[in-house]
Amino acid sequence: MSNPFSIPANENPGALAGATGAEKLTKTDTKEYAKSRPNAMSLYAQDRHKRAARVIGCALVADAPDVWGNAGIVLAVRLTPLELAALAFTALSAMEPDAREDVFRAAQWGEA
Repeated sequence: MSNPFSIPANENPGALAGATGAEKLTKTDTKEYAKSRPNAMSLYAQDRHKRAARVIGCALVADAPDVWGNAGIVLAVRLTPLELAALAFTALSAMEPDAREDVFRAAQWGEA
């Protein structure tokens, strides 16, 4: 009796186990692709700008009113008046008009 599921003579079942045709990458092979290059901030930004950017990032992550208040103190020390004005202008320009007025009132007169 012949087996209908017999393996043809030209195939070697042992050679097929786990063979995908792709070479397996080792950890040393992947390092070639993970080369990191310094970004523009790390190369060209002044130290005070890096610190200001880091404070903004931390405040965004923490998302607490007291953290934002402290971030404002650090930004006032690290940035020039022109840089602070540009940052404020950009942030206010990104807001809806009603929200923009509320933020301005809160900053100018302490109204919420």
